[in-house]
Amino acid sequence: MAHSAPYKKAKAFSEDDLDDPESFSNISSHNKLVRYRDEGKTRKGEDFNPSQSPFDPELVMISGGGRPHGSIAIGDGLIRCPRTLPEIKKRQTSSDPEIRPRPRPMELAIEARAQELLAEANRQAAERERDMEERTARLVEEESNRNDASHRALYDLLMVSFSCILAKSCT
Repeated sequence: MAHSAPYKKAKAFSEDDLDDPESFSNISSHNKLVRYRDEGKTRKGEDFNPSQSPFDPELVMISGGGRPHGSIAIGDGLIRCPRTLPEIKKRQTSSDPEIRPRPRPMELAIEARAQELLAEANRQAAERERDMEERTARLVEEESNRNDASHRALYDLLMVSFSCILAKSCT
């Protein structure tokens, strides 16, 4: 809760809070909780809900990549786990998902920036495509109008010619 709001404004945690990284004060806190939820769903089933399920220190060790710098990923050193990551790894079977290392905050920041740039590039590409479609539609309309005017002029010319031919044949 320390990274989601000041203590006076903090509310009970729900799984929906993990959908928006903007609701956290830093990207690393959001990533740690998302990894905890994802590891829980992988290891305990899709019905795992971190806000409703009992807290699992071993799952925090697995999702956070152990105890880098002496403390586990969540809880700022307040949570204790009796086992080390190598002990947890020894108990796992080959069918268990692989334990991934915890990403560093700089890697998360780079990934977030890359996502922002990709979203901006996609927005610009969509805007260019929309402009091209509008320009194409306008050019097709202009060409259609020119063709209609040309056809009208040709029709008028034929009608005049036909009238002249009929007038000469009648006299």
